[in-house]
Amino acid sequence: MNVLRLLHRTRFTQKGLNRCFLSSEAVNLEKKRDTVLDKSLDASCSTEREKGSVNLGYNIFTGGNVVGKKEYIRLDPTTYPNPLYNMSKAEMLALNEKEYKHLTQIPYKSHDETNKFCYNITNIVDELIMTNTKKAVKYLTTLRDDYLHSTIVASLENKFKRDNIKSSLLEYTINPSGVKFRSSFFRILDNILKSDADNERKTQVLMEYLIKLASIDVVNENVIVLRAGFFDKIFALVPASSYAEFYACLLNINIQPSILSKLYPLKYTLVMGSNSEKFVVRTGWLKPKWHDLQTPVFSENHKRRMINFFSVKDLRQYAIFAIQKKDIVDSNLYMGLLLKKFERKYTDIIDGKSDNILEKTSFTYDIQAVLTVVLKHVMTFSGPKNCIPVLKYMIDNNLEIKFDNILTILQHLRESQNFEEALVLINEINLHTLNSTDTEKLVHEILLLIKSKYPKTPKIYLGYVVSMLSKVNSQVEGNQCINLLDKLGIISLVYKNNTTEPSSYPEIKRANVDPLLTIPSMQQEVLLNVYEILLNSLDPSERTPEMIVKMYSNYSNIIIEEISRDSADSTDKFLKVDKDNLNDQVVTLFIKHLIKRKPESNGMILSNSTLNYDTAKFIMNDFIENFMPSRKNRSVFPFELLIYCGLMIHNDYAFASRMIRVSRSWGLPFSFNQIYPFIMYHYTKGEYKQAESWYRELVKHGVKAKASPVKNLFKIARELNWGVTGFVYRKLGIHRNHKRREEMSRIHADQLIPHTILGTPVSSENSSAANPEQFTEDIAFILKHTDVSKSAPYHEA
Repeated sequence: MNVLRLLHRTRFTQKGLNRCFLSSEAVNLEKKRDTVLDKSLDASCSTEREKGSVNLGYNIFTGGNVVGKKEYIRLDPTTYPNPLYNMSKAEMLALNEKEYKHLTQIPYKSHDETNKFCYNITNIVDELIMTNTKKAVKYLTTLRDDYLHSTIVASLENKFKRDNIKSSLLEYTINPSGVKFRSSFFRILDNILKSDADNERKTQVLMEYLIKLASIDVVNENVIVLRAGFFDKIFALVPASSYAEFYACLLNINIQPSILSKLYPLKYTLVMGSNSEKFVVRTGWLKPKWHDLQTPVFSENHKRRMINFFSVKDLRQYAIFAIQKKDIVDSNLYMGLLLKKFERKYTDIIDGKSDNILEKTSFTYDIQAVLTVVLKHVMTFSGPKNCIPVLKYMIDNNLEIKFDNILTILQHLRESQNFEEALVLINEINLHTLNSTDTEKLVHEILLLIKSKYPKTPKIYLGYVVSMLSKVNSQVEGNQCINLLDKLGIISLVYKNNTTEPSSYPEIKRANVDPLLTIPSMQQEVLLNVYEILLNSLDPSERTPEMIVKMYSNYSNIIIEEISRDSADSTDKFLKVDKDNLNDQVVTLFIKHLIKRKPESNGMILSNSTLNYDTAKFIMNDFIENFMPSRKNRSVFPFELLIYCGLMIHNDYAFASRMIRVSRSWGLPFSFNQIYPFIMYHYTKGEYKQAESWYRELVKHGVKAKASPVKNLFKIARELNWGVTGFVYRKLGIHRNHKRREEMSRIHADQLIPHTILGTPVSSENSSAANPEQFTEDIAFILKHTDVSKSAPYHEA
């Protein structure tokens, strides 16, 4: 469907949702299936018991030679008789999926000749459905012949009458939206909850049942809604160690609580977990192996499951995450899923099919989510100035351009170092139209712009900080920023002046900014940037351990003071830090400048200085002892630095071991730079069992491997014959790189992606990508159509 036409058809208020379990189409389907005679195949197949091996070829096309197993795939579709119908059960089990599928497409002449086949498939499914559910149901889902399918299903239903689990698995395979499956599903869950068994046994039965359902390669298009209270009882049975499997089951089966927020604790735990758990929450992959995390493509069936399960908000988040990482493969995947989700959602609403819609987001939110992702995608992979055609498209189709869209453009212009164009855009914004939240966002973006343009000039950055972080017409509040920077020892370091007399303050050259671009407080991010620019501006000889310890001491004293004010009225606090939002970024910056030779680089090129290392240890120990950031504000990076340096440079096993224990106690996931040093430490000492133990942890947690060190690691794994040698991991990595080049080539060939994903063409004519003057004119024209333009009306406060 044309997405644009769809948008125009859906400008209405969403009505209440009818939560029926079954559509009329599903009911009709079941009625049709129930007309098949429900009889066992035992009678019709009584003379077709297995009699060992048979002559598979029998002069079909080889002049009497037996047809080899590898030749099945080459059989002509007109071959008769079909060797499949005379095979033993063992021979059928030996067929691979392609062979089986090909043979089932070769027609038969009478139903009688299929009796042995139906009998064998019935027994194969019966025997495998509990031990290898995925394989068992493949024998059914591959069949396209209605007679064979209905005959085998009827026999299996008869066999499974007294086995609720087998019957439920069969019904899910046949019709996951059907009454029979839905009834059996809720009955089984209810029986588990009411069982007299202990919780451990209940958990085991629950997870085994859900995993079997989730492994069946069918797509349940109609969500199974669990009442909130019922979902809570089910979720209470699931231990944290099984969260990833449970979540994957929910996605693959398409189960949702009636209140979607009930999923948030589960998703948050996984997002904060291992790399493998992060992968599961974004994909719903059931029991991923290490190499699965490298997979560049998903089957169409699995993408349909992701569209069914994920909300618009989920897909927006995952798309933006991939775009920020500049991962073109995942960016295209999630942007495509988001567009299909949007189209599916509003097609269902238009057609009166609201059963599958649990998310409460409005049309305005959803369309903004789509356009935000498209805008970010285009600017990241096609260049920031290519935002113009997308914005014009929005204007032409009466889609509102919001301030957050403008902010996104500013961010990308800054990141691509198009500073002049960014300033032009800022100057076109009518500051009177901004609320306090938007003003704060704009101020922080301007400060980031100044940091990017002058990364080693702290005097310029401080001039903007002290000018923009103050209350209008309030000298006392204006001095709060300077007082804070002075207490932290930053002013004396920047101006090489040890005096703390107020007379030294005029040395700070304030920037000339509009009074409307001022806010009354400082966020931690701004303070972090002050430290970063200051440290980058210093000569390496000036960045002594003594100086950094002094900086940390001043910083920690201020933080302790601010946190101690939490219990009192803290509405007037200038530095916005408390026990709930304190993060470890400033401390990490100090440690990075002590340990890394090139702090700005991504590589692990570390200093050999024992004094620097000991100073970093002191800072980290003190921070751990005195502060406890919340889980979302903790990072693994300082632990990586100290473990890597401790083991690879200083052989400090005791401290590295303590760091890994603290990291785990803080709920942080394993990372490559934590585990790799332990592997190499034990390997160089000849302690191969200990090295392998750490290697297994790396594989188990799906740790993302670094390109250069991992080659050495795989060499060791092959040398010592460890279980996983990285062959598949590297192979999928190569496939992913090929896919990335393929996607980038497509973007460069098309120049712009929007014309392929939005409902109507997005013209790229007269592009301003290479013409600064044209870009300035285009931006001015576009802003006139927004409520933040200087030509827009506003009211004085």
